Amino acid sequence: MRDSIESIATRSISILSKFFLIGFLIKELTLSDYGNFQLISYFILFSTTIFGLEYYNISNRDIVSSSDKHGVYSFHFNFFLTTLSILIVVHAICFYTILPTHLTNVLNFILVFFIGIFDYISQEIYRYLMINKKFRKANLQLIYKSFFFLIFVIGFRFLFHPLDFNNILLIMLLSYFLLLILAILTFNKTLFSIKELKIEKLSFKKVKEVLYRLAPFLTLILFVKGIEFSDKFILGKTLGSKDVGIYSFLYTMGSVINIFIVSGFYLIYLPELIAQYKTDKTKFNKIILKFSKLNIGFSFLLVFFIKITENIVIELTGKTELLEYTDLLTLILIGFVLFNLSLIPHIYLYVSKNEKSIMYTMGFALILNVLLTICFIKIFGIFGVAYSFIGTYIFILVSKSLIGYKKWKQSI
Repeated sequence: MRDSIESIATRSISILSKFFLIGFLIKELTLSDYGNFQLISYFILFSTTIFGLEYYNISNRDIVSSSDKHGVYSFHFNFFLTTLSILIVVHAICFYTILPTHLTNVLNFILVFFIGIFDYISQEIYRYLMINKKFRKANLQLIYKSFFFLIFVIGFRFLFHPLDFNNILLIMLLSYFLLLILAILTFNKTLFSIKELKIEKLSFKKVKEVLYRLAPFLTLILFVKGIEFSDKFILGKTLGSKDVGIYSFLYTMGSVINIFIVSGFYLIYLPELIAQYKTDKTKFNKIILKFSKLNIGFSFLLVFFIKITENIVIELTGKTELLEYTDLLTLILIGFVLFNLSLIPHIYLYVSKNEKSIMYTMGFALILNVLLTICFIKIFGIFGVAYSFIGTYIFILVSKSLIGYKKWKQSI
């Protein structure tokens, strides 16, 4: 519990920095420029998945069970280098396909590519710190990520020039580069000496073996990321950047609920649940019950907090037209509560290695999400995206719960 409290405290600082950043940007930028920034930000988050191929899903288990942790780190890095050329091509195809055409110029592609690489490597180091229970050092990385960007944005605005979409991207590149340097230094000092790294290209056979193991995770995460981001890209292509700006800001407010649960509890209890699943089912059940209670309790507590502060937060942005969309925020909060509740059966299915069940559920959910988003936007406008969000996670929660309960009964 002490680790959870510390993780929540440091995560709170990170979230506060992020909200200062988001609040400052939406105050300084037009809603259209802010929407463009958010679309690029969503794509960068998606691109880290492309670069990572969700390798951490198998490396997490390897770190917990392996006596040669350094070998795991080295193999991961060499796998990344071996597959990088293909991943660059995939990244380019996605960039020019997913984003609206007014954002897909060569300069933006170059900037987004390097930001994505910097962010991906930093995230992998964060995950390794977390799985090795270096929670304080890991959460400091999150603080640095928001803090650097915030300081550079404010400094640039008051020292040089009014902010616009183009210089925001350049500032983002600089802040993520500094984050990468700090992350590497922490990793080198805490877990693995870079001097021990032996760079080598993996054989085609070895890469094929890893990709075969990764296939369920990679397919799954493409479904998950598709659900997370497809609605914003559809919104951008149908209603425009301004509506993306409105929805993204409210979505960011609502996402606090999910961020707290994932970083404060999910990632804290995951290593112990992996370790206890095969060795002590009684202790495993107690841990997952504790996670469930904390998940539910804090989800509803955070909903209450966000609702009583929403007007103050919106008024601070200077975009008073957002006050017309507090009902949209309520819908988004309901969606995130359902999201958090779905993590309870999800963590059981993941630890018990039922990836295919999760994959099929999320595949159907992605199709449902895209269809609902397209349909509901035509009927309800921007509110249709939130209705789609809720409908999708009702399906995910019910499906994972039914599958998880069936698997749990079989294991007794």
